[in-house]
Amino acid sequence: MFAIFKREIRAYFQTPIGYLYMGLFLLLTGIFYFFYNLLSQSSQFTGFLGSVLFIYLFAIPLLTMRLFSEEKRQKTDQLLLTSPVSITGIVCGKYLAAMAVYCGTLVVTVGYAIVIAVFGDLQAWETLGSYIGFIFLGSCYISVGIFVSAGTENQLTAALVSFFALMIIWILDPVASSVPSDMKSGLISAAVLLAAIILFLFLNTRNWVIVLGAAIIGGVGAGIFRDYSVAKKIVKLQYEQSPDIGLHVEYTKRKNMFLKIYETVFPLYEDISSINELLQR
Repeated sequence: MFAIFKREIRAYFQTPIGYLYMGLFLLLTGIFYFFYNLLSQSSQFTGFLGSVLFIYLFAIPLLTMRLFSEEKRQKTDQLLLTSPVSITGIVCGKYLAAMAVYCGTLVVTVGYAIVIAVFGDLQAWETLGSYIGFIFLGSCYISVGIFVSAGTENQLTAALVSFFALMIIWILDPVASSVPSDMKSGLISAAVLLAAIILFLFLNTRNWVIVLGAAIIGGVGAGIFRDYSVAKKIVKLQYEQSPDIGLHVEYTKRKNMFLKIYETVFPLYEDISSINELLQR
């Protein structure tokens, strides 16, 4: 997992993606900070913090759009999946790399709060709670972006689908408060909204796994399904594959050989990826 983490961190800053994300985020937050606090000479930091939520709708998709889609486009995903790192380790490595860039950029904005604390009256505990909330919010948004990126080979498609998914999450409360309160109207509204989301995901990803997962999650959230056990009824089990002891013994014998080959090939794979990224600039 740590090797994947280092590789993704390096990839962020060997390509324009990391600089584009950090530059866009800091430029927009600087503009909002100037108008909300400096120009108006206000020590109320809440207006600036509210603007950060809106900026993340555009910035987070830039951060996550290449994590898996680029692997699929360059056909390096099979090499990654057959490495000794587990799928959980691969996902966690990419996720932690995105979180590191996200948190590193967010830390820069602490300087804005320090300026207000020195020259004004900063509500310290409220600000601290807001930053803790931003860490949890960012982890959620990055998870959505990684999920979308895993379902497509196109970075632009991953960014657009992530943006609209985050936009739906952002406007969910206003939409929920505007729908009728009775059960029948609420179920109809939820079903229409869920159908629109499923159609949008299908048209952009053409991936039935993502569509089915979104339908089940949305159905449980809307109360259409009782729980996630409905997936067992929708996805039928065709057959069971029992472990072959003989193959397991053979695999154990060849494991050390594979590990030696992997340690030799993996640096070459990183060099090839770096060359491809340089050629694409």
